[in-house]
Amino acid sequence: RATGTLLPSPIVVGAIAAAGQFLCSTRNRSLLAAVIRRMARDLDMGLEIVGVPTEREEDGVALSSRNAYLTPEERAAARALPRALGAAADAIESGKPVGAALAAGREKLAAAGFDPIDYFELVDAATLEPVRTAAGVLRLLAAARLGKTRLIDNIAVMPGNRS
Repeated sequence: RATGTLLPSPIVVGAIAAAGQFLCSTRNRSLLAAVIRRMARDLDMGLEIVGVPTEREEDGVALSSRNAYLTPEERAAARALPRALGAAADAIESGKPVGAALAAGREKLAAAGFDPIDYFELVDAATLEPVRTAAGVLRLLAAARLGKTRLIDNIAVMPGNRS
């Protein structure tokens, strides 16, 4: 967890300034979108940040230029990332304990060969603070390495949505 002052990148500020009235960001970049949303609000830029669905391959893996760095075996193993997120979301939405769902997700990633697993967390969608109870607008975030490639992904979690 970072402490201190967050200084915006000149590239990010330039993108915001050039965007006009709104800027779209894929939801697989939730952290970046949250930072940009906060900066736009704090700087009173009158800019709306719009989250758009993550584009995915047919097997569920998020489209990313990073996928080109995966070996064929790693690319096959990458399917475990959206599957682990989906299974954890299903468990949380059906009322299972958050800690158990997160642990199971991490175990699925490890079994598929992800190492290290940087994070597999349930967070408040607005603040990105980790949460341990399923209430409110939430996202599951994950980042982990397959070989030399770091993959990231996330999905919405709607507690009480499934039975």
